[in-house]
Amino acid sequence: MKKHTQFYTYMEPYFATGDDTIIKNAKAAYRKKYKAEWRRKNRQVVKEVMICFADDEFKDAAQEAKRHSMSMSKFVKQSTLSYINKCYLVPNDKEVKKIIQLLTMTQIQIEELDT
Repeated sequence: MKKHTQFYTYMEPYFATGDDTIIKNAKAAYRKKYKAEWRRKNRQVVKEVMICFADDEFKDAAQEAKRHSMSMSKFVKQSTLSYINKCYLVPNDKEVKKIIQLLTMTQIQIEELDT
């Protein structure tokens, strides 16, 4: 026996009518209800903070976010957590990881030559 999703269970009476406009409106209503419920549950788990920058502050922060190859939100979060944990926020983390990988591979090849 096949289980029906909540969406299908909600939409079943509207599908039975066969009217495209009714189905379209019902889908929109379901989506609105679903998103509202998701936002309410998400707010309990994930906390949001809104900050405001002056124009020059925003320009500086956006420039640094770009230099670190991050979105503005990710940069603000990472820099805040780095400050709290007293650690350095590495610019262009992907490139640093790539260099570490290349160094490790080179070290392995050198060790193979020694043996």
